[in-house]
Amino acid sequence: STARHQSICALATVGGEEELLCNDWLTPIAATLKVEEVSVYDKAVCTVLEDGSILCWGVDDAGEIANAPTTGVYTDVELHQENACAVRIDGEEICWGADDGSILSPPAGPFRPKDALAVVGDAIGSGSSGACAVRTNGTVACWSLEGFTAPPAGGGFRQLVGGNLHACAL
Repeated sequence: STARHQSICALATVGGEEELLCNDWLTPIAATLKVEEVSVYDKAVCTVLEDGSILCWGVDDAGEIANAPTTGVYTDVELHQENACAVRIDGEEICWGADDGSILSPPAGPFRPKDALAVVGDAIGSGSSGACAVRTNGTVACWSLEGFTAPPAGGGFRQLVGGNLHACAL
């Protein structure tokens, strides 16, 4: 499950079938979605479907819904404020939405395929945002993080979780 601001979604087994359940304003656009990954922020949802495609819906503040990729195969997606990023099957990152400080230009990968992506930003509206991801060698790469602390040094990381003003690596 995932929850941010006013939204919550969860993958649940209902009658033997896995379904994406969301609160009222984020009702899935199709009850039969086969969802592998889900990310929620405020009144928007982005998912990676079983076939690896990206599907986003909800309130579109700056292209984070309308500009979601329509081609490619993805393994992870992360939505935050006016931006979203996803990891392609080849380990490369793609980001879309508002271009706050070059967030739409991630560094070269390859990046870990699951649970290793965090899009962070200032929820009070300073315009600062950025993203971090764990490379396949276990190091953390961050981009567009003006005003944020540098990523942790060293390697051995395998997971990232992001919030409004921070990301934590495990």
